[in-house]
Amino acid sequence: MSEEESDQVFEEGPSKKCNCKNSKCIKLYCECYQNKVFCDNNCHCHNCFNNSSNAKQRQKAMQYTLEKNPSAFQPKITTSDSKPDPLNFGKHNKGCQCKKSGCMKKYCECFQAKVPCSDQCKCIECRNYGFLTKEHFIRATRGDEDDFLYQLLLTKDQDHLQSVLSYKKPLFEQKEIEDVGNQIKKIISNNESDPIDPILDVFIKLLKNASD
Repeated sequence: MSEEESDQVFEEGPSKKCNCKNSKCIKLYCECYQNKVFCDNNCHCHNCFNNSSNAKQRQKAMQYTLEKNPSAFQPKITTSDSKPDPLNFGKHNKGCQCKKSGCMKKYCECFQAKVPCSDQCKCIECRNYGFLTKEHFIRATRGDEDDFLYQLLLTKDQDHLQSVLSYKKPLFEQKEIEDVGNQIKKIISNNESDPIDPILDVFIKLLKNASD
């Protein structure tokens, strides 16, 4: 790999504010290196080689990394290709293998990336279901709630959603999703001044039925 080729792997952008102590920021567990951005003054790393001043060392490290894993610098999170992903219902390309954390600690790569676990994972006793509890749902819907929920229900990329929504804990049947989608469309088309409460009522009822 030439120096020019190695530079092309890296992208302009802010650092991930890494705190590396021993890796010289040329190992994949450095978030900056892993995300193809250079370390900068916002990082708290020591003896950093992930910068233009250490081009040769960085180039060698990248070549070694890519020889071991050609997809090392590819995005870890896959989202829907055919539709927008309004709820960040991406999934981790490799999935996690958590055994004891319930996937609720930052060393779970799915939890850390703020995506639910999916059928790619091999975790045990997983509790990382995204917003699919009443508490998570209400917390997730703060903001542009009507657009947020409406887009979810109208998402047609069922293969992508199904691999996340039905993982280990199927909550909704397709007919339920369609029925609720029609209710949401009706609420929005009625031009309610504040559609959020009726939309929440519809979803909370659906979640309550799923948990019974």
